[in-house]
Amino acid sequence: MDKPLITRKIRAKLEKVFAIGLAMTTLVWLSGFAVALAPQVANAASLPDGTLIRGPDGIKVYVVNAEGYKRHIFNPAVFNMYQNLSWNNIQSVDQATLDSYTTSDLYRVAGTAPVYSVTENADGTATKHWLNMTASDFVSCGYNWNQVFTVNQQEANYYPTGSDLTSTNCSSTTTPTTPTAQAGLTVTAAAPSSTAVVAGQAAAALGSYTFANGDSSTDTVTQVVLTRTGLSADTSLDNVYLYNGNTRITDAANVSNGTVTFSNTSGLFTVAPNSSTTITVKADVDAAAGGQSVGVELASATAVTSNATAVNGTFPLASGVVSIATGTLATVAVGANNSVAASNVNAGTTNYTFWGDTLTVGQRPVKLSYVRFQEIGSVATTDIQSLGLYVNGTQVGSTANVGTDGSVVFDLSSSPVTLNTGASTLTLQGNIIGGSNRSVSFSIENAADLQVVDSNYNVAVLPTGIPAASGLQTINAGQVVVNLDPSFNGTTITGGTSNTEIAQYTFTAYGEAMKISSLNVNFTANGFNNGTNGHLANVHLTVNGGQIGTTQNWTGAALTFQLGSSLVIPAGTTDTIGVYADTIDTAGTDITAGTLQATLSGAANNAQGQSSL
Repeated sequence: MDKPLITRKIRAKLEKVFAIGLAMTTLVWLSGFAVALAPQVANAASLPDGTLIRGPDGIKVYVVNAEGYKRHIFNPAVFNMYQNLSWNNIQSVDQATLDSYTTSDLYRVAGTAPVYSVTENADGTATKHWLNMTASDFVSCGYNWNQVFTVNQQEANYYPTGSDLTSTNCSSTTTPTTPTAQAGLTVTAAAPSSTAVVAGQAAAALGSYTFANGDSSTDTVTQVVLTRTGLSADTSLDNVYLYNGNTRITDAANVSNGTVTFSNTSGLFTVAPNSSTTITVKADVDAAAGGQSVGVELASATAVTSNATAVNGTFPLASGVVSIATGTLATVAVGANNSVAASNVNAGTTNYTFWGDTLTVGQRPVKLSYVRFQEIGSVATTDIQSLGLYVNGTQVGSTANVGTDGSVVFDLSSSPVTLNTGASTLTLQGNIIGGSNRSVSFSIENAADLQVVDSNYNVAVLPTGIPAASGLQTINAGQVVVNLDPSFNGTTITGGTSNTEIAQYTFTAYGEAMKISSLNVNFTANGFNNGTNGHLANVHLTVNGGQIGTTQNWTGAALTFQLGSSLVIPAGTTDTIGVYADTIDTAGTDITAGTLQATLSGAANNAQGQSSL
């Protein structure tokens, strides 16, 4: 009978065997391997021992243990060697959870002593290596007893045997067998973690390709051509995408004459020297494709265009074929009329609704796990900030900003939001910092950008009504908002002093950088002890502590300060303006009694936008 990949019971038994084995090293050494027990690593995650997980790539499947390690299950053939494992029991986790487990490639066959390391080679094969070393060397090499997984004999026999790992060629890490790619790009394929998808499913994983760079410089891939395989038609897949992790790196592409082509002259993705990048192929499965089977492959080296010195691999490289089951999935429809119509809006507006629509759910509840908006107006990516996603008026997920590619992403996979049957509102709100005389509009561009998961089948549903864009919002010319600075306490000042701050204001520019060319200052004085309620000496202005304009005496009439270009406030920035004077009159007499109030004003149109001149 097949043994589980790892159980606490088996682990406890093996630890006892090897604790005894250390006392009889010579005898055990002839038959296998002696191990010293090492301290347990910190348990960064808390999934039950033996849990099957996969990360955002939707491809690689791991088994975890209770001590904080994970082991990659090499391929579906290995997975199927264990009758106690089920594809339906694989849990999807976010990247943080996946990374909280340390990857280990060490195993031993249940009930035996020798420990092996598995190398996943660049050509898509795997090789096992016996750790031929003493117990102390095992620890010196950085290994930990808790990272040794238990496998059955069938899996152990599956891997060809490579050279031994000894204390002279081990690494001080827990994964000492990372393969080195040959010159150029070496491409390998991996099958999807699930062998079946559902008709009407969105973003179904069809497999992945790992590109290992053996060149001394970064390789850039500019085109990938995939060939459709299986018992299917071009219409079986509505949209096909490429993903790097959980990030979609291409727009939707269609299958034509049996192939689908992704091209970007600037580069679809890059691979750094002596490293690798895994690209996942996902597709929206047509609702009428039930009963078919579909897959993709790279037919030849010419299917990959790059600046690499060569493209290596065992072609054709197929990522496997999945069967398409028929099921009644939940439905999700995006409303036809976005609630945000075309209009004008002032820069400086906060909590502004940029996108709003109704999601109508049918059949059964769904879980909202991912939303990606694309900004399609002319504003800069920094002009719109502090964006929040709201469901029925309540913010979900964290506040986000627009990325350099113009997208804003809300990944809710670690805590998805349930949308019950019927209508729910989805809105995108944020602050307008800049962008005067420019436009802004947000759109859900591709069906894969709105990921809602059927609560019964646990697969993504293909939403309708996409693309869904808001009306174009035109941002008006910039403005400056002036307020009394609440941090300034000016209720009492000292008489007979020089350079005394009388008032303090905040100037915030919105929409664009704003230039203030002049400011007027006047005072209302009462009860001065010297009887000259219209005199103050050495009145001047400061911006953020530095003087601007000239110094003037106030004798009862408003003062005008010509500022030239000394007060230019960048968009989204707040400057502090201070009004200073000597509490001494122009005759040199100290003012030690009375009240004084400052008034700051400006001439009409004295704030000039630096982008909309």
